[in-house]
Amino acid sequence: MVQCHPEEAGNWIWYANFEMKNGDIARARNVFERAVKKVPLADDDGAEQLFEAFAEFEQWCKDIELCKLDVEDASQISNSS
Repeated sequence: MVQCHPEEAGNWIWYANFEMKNGDIARARNVFERAVKKVPLADDDGAEQLFEAFAEFEQWCKDIELCKLDVEDASQISNSS
């Protein structure tokens, strides 16, 4: 879909979500980064949807990283007791 219609934000968002659901965070981020270059900024709605989805993705990644740090901290505390 993104090859046929690279200007369609919805296609890129779907593709990034697909990669995310399959556990490939790096590929999902790569999809978003490529989308930012392809979706025309003149398409206000599409660009807005894309940037919103990208921001939500980055927030989700940040939350996951914070959770990992919490688990590591808890593990270190329990090992030092």
